[in-house]
Amino acid sequence: MNQQRDKTTETKRPNILFLFSDEHSFRFMGHVPPEEGGEPAFTPTFDGLADKGTVFTNTYCQMPLCTPSRLCLLTGREVRRCGAWTNEAVLRPELPTLPRVLADAGYETCLVGKMHLGGTLQFAGFQHRPYGDLTGKCGHQWEPIDSPDAHTMRMRTVGAGITGIPESLIQDEIVAHETVAFLREHQHAHPEQPWFLCASFSRPHFPLTAPRRYFERYWPNGVTEPKVGSTGDAYDHPMSVGMRRGFRADAIPDDEMMKARAAYFACVSYLDEVIGDQLLRLERDGLLENTIIVYTTDHGEMAGEHGVWWKNGWYEGCTRVPFIVSLPEQRSEEYPHHECRTPVGLVDLFPTLCAFAGVNPPEDLDGIDLSAAVLGEAATSERPIFCDALTPRWGAGTEFRMIRWNQYKYVRFRQAPPLFFDLENDPEEQHNLIDSASGPSKDALEKLQILAENSIDFDAAEHERIERDGELRRKYAQNLPPAMGNLYIMPSGKLVNADDVIYHPTVISEHAADAFADWPGELSIDDFTFDGPLGSQGTTIEKVRKNHFKATLGHAPNHEDWCNKLQFQITRNAKGNTLHLDVVFNGGNAYILNEYFHSWSYDGKNWHPIHWTKQSKDSKEGDTLIFPKFTEDCVYVGHQVPMSYEDLVEMVETWEKSSYVKAHVLGKSLGKRNIYRLEITDPESSYPENARWGHYFTNQHPGEHNSQWRMVGMINWLLSDEGSDCRKRSSCHFVIMMSPDASSHGWYRVNAQGVDMNRSYQAAGSDQKTQAHEAYICQKDLEALMSSKTPVADVWSMHTWGGIVEPICTPGPEMGSTVGSWTKLKEILERNDLKNLVKPLTVREESGDPTYWTGGPHTQFGVTAFLCEGAGGLYTKQENLDSGVVLIKSIAEYYANHKIY
Repeated sequence: MNQQRDKTTETKRPNILFLFSDEHSFRFMGHVPPEEGGEPAFTPTFDGLADKGTVFTNTYCQMPLCTPSRLCLLTGREVRRCGAWTNEAVLRPELPTLPRVLADAGYETCLVGKMHLGGTLQFAGFQHRPYGDLTGKCGHQWEPIDSPDAHTMRMRTVGAGITGIPESLIQDEIVAHETVAFLREHQHAHPEQPWFLCASFSRPHFPLTAPRRYFERYWPNGVTEPKVGSTGDAYDHPMSVGMRRGFRADAIPDDEMMKARAAYFACVSYLDEVIGDQLLRLERDGLLENTIIVYTTDHGEMAGEHGVWWKNGWYEGCTRVPFIVSLPEQRSEEYPHHECRTPVGLVDLFPTLCAFAGVNPPEDLDGIDLSAAVLGEAATSERPIFCDALTPRWGAGTEFRMIRWNQYKYVRFRQAPPLFFDLENDPEEQHNLIDSASGPSKDALEKLQILAENSIDFDAAEHERIERDGELRRKYAQNLPPAMGNLYIMPSGKLVNADDVIYHPTVISEHAADAFADWPGELSIDDFTFDGPLGSQGTTIEKVRKNHFKATLGHAPNHEDWCNKLQFQITRNAKGNTLHLDVVFNGGNAYILNEYFHSWSYDGKNWHPIHWTKQSKDSKEGDTLIFPKFTEDCVYVGHQVPMSYEDLVEMVETWEKSSYVKAHVLGKSLGKRNIYRLEITDPESSYPENARWGHYFTNQHPGEHNSQWRMVGMINWLLSDEGSDCRKRSSCHFVIMMSPDASSHGWYRVNAQGVDMNRSYQAAGSDQKTQAHEAYICQKDLEALMSSKTPVADVWSMHTWGGIVEPICTPGPEMGSTVGSWTKLKEILERNDLKNLVKPLTVREESGDPTYWTGGPHTQFGVTAFLCEGAGGLYTKQENLDSGVVLIKSIAEYYANHKIY
């Protein structure tokens, strides 16, 4: 080592500030150029450290999961040797750790923040731990803070966005503050004693929330598509399939994915700001003058790459991490900054920091000393870097050992097929060369195959996990009272919940407006959001005066004269205010802006109608909504009685629990959402399949929410006791959302291609090249149903139009022959309609346009077709549900005494 750094006296040994984050992909650093896989992340602090330090560009964790990676780093040992199996693993107490070795050598050591250690062994050799996840569980602050679903897999992306926690209470801010506080106190009491402090932050790990200033930096216009798409030779590999299934990645639609990516960008930039503020305070106090600064993370984040989110896989996005070492001499420009491109591992941190501290590390570490590479005095020798996952999380036999050596990556699985990539020529891991390697790559493959075969014994690893380390969790089980995860250790030694003010607050008043007569609170532009499960793409808002705003609507795809519907959320500060909202659409001349009514809700479940100021005066340019005085802070606003795609998925998951329901996924929308068809029949019916009536109900215009709730009413009745006979005699099919992307964008009639879904039927047959994407999927499915044992006898096209529900019939051949005339159905409808929700049935004189779903099936198959308009005059969800019950009861009665032979 350079003699200038060979300082071993107590007063001159360097301090070490270890900045440690959670789940930071190597791509999300401003100094990583796009041609090397970098994303356009705003990270001036990290870039400054890189500019005054040594960047190891190819650094790998030893296990791409929180606790195991941290155990490997702390002990300088690979997975098997330190028992780093899962997030529940307990640190083996006999193993020396980096903080313990430094403490024994005279360093004062402190850990602030998250370390995700298991059981009662929470110090890992550190002498101090004033704040962090001391409960033996990960200490993330879950959001939304008042949601029981905050911990669920879906909420990781659904809930991505703006944080609901005051910034001073966000754990990353607390970590930074407690770090500065500890070092100031240490400097006061022991100015000559060197210190090692690990400031361990939570972000950018989910929940993907950040302050508004950073989220809106990226959403919606500053976020990029994933660097790697859902492609490549390994996309259908058993582990890849299991990983997507386990993380429910296929359930994340495209716009939700992009919003979550924006939030991930925001979390990285916010962390950069927090660390930057922390370093400025330490620099002002002279605490960085003789301090080595290290930054790294425990593992990466897929962020949508390869169609996957999160970690625990062999991909570069999971396993490759940022790693920067900045010496004080580099920051003062005595030494140059530089990059080291040789692959290294996080296990190398232990011996490297020992070298800089003048401390002898244990002799049996798996890591190597990189101090000469940091100084630029010697190149790091090429050696294989191992990354292991030795539990079958993604299916039997998916345990793996990944080896990075030179430009190559080889992955050996316990049972699944191996993988081999040339990362220099294929950085996106698209081409598995396991059967096609030649020349140098073939030589490398043979070398790595032998190395993998000889270096990992999966059976032995499983034995060690179960037999050697299986009792550690029981022996060191934590037995603390319930806590959210983060604790303070008070100077007296008491353990105190750190997040009670967030999750279990002592509420003085439900709202300041209730306590203060001169409460000045009012709504601001920042309180509105036009994205989310119910959104209005392209809407802008400006303030006119107190609680009076003007919203300008965007337009449908490829239709500049079609306005999107107004849907938004007031996220805060609504309570005590009355909203006056002018709504305009510039240049529109196609569809009425103030058609029907709007609805508002405090919980997104119970909706109340609100009417446009112009009432019956239709307008294509603008109108005004005036809301009542709000009694809650959060308000949802939607067109008609809105139904989000998330509402639909929740209902499908509930309906699927019934033995009478099959949920068919017909395909993916353009936004990667599942298109569902619900099939309802009694599988134990005594009627054979070819003796049952087939009924088909669908809604093509995605903004006609009332008609969608009408179908929900039908489904609920069919699943009730009253619907028992109909289930036996019929197979009822429901496509509630033919274009499920629309509700989060405000599109009323079209899909992402800008095609009116109702006008995309082809009586000549489905055609992928000429039809709208989702319409083709649905028509193809309908054609398959027509060839089944229970062909469809009648097709109901559900729409919302003015007034109440009005079915219009185009009779098929069974009407008046196999079943009664259409007037018989009309009589039944009138008798069942006790609340006057449905107009009398009328009949078409002509068959209708074959490019419409109301006419196309009649022309193509000769079946009865119904244009079921109306419900624009039904203002509540219950009215729409009830109208559906009227229809399905009447259908059941009309078809009750007839069979198909």
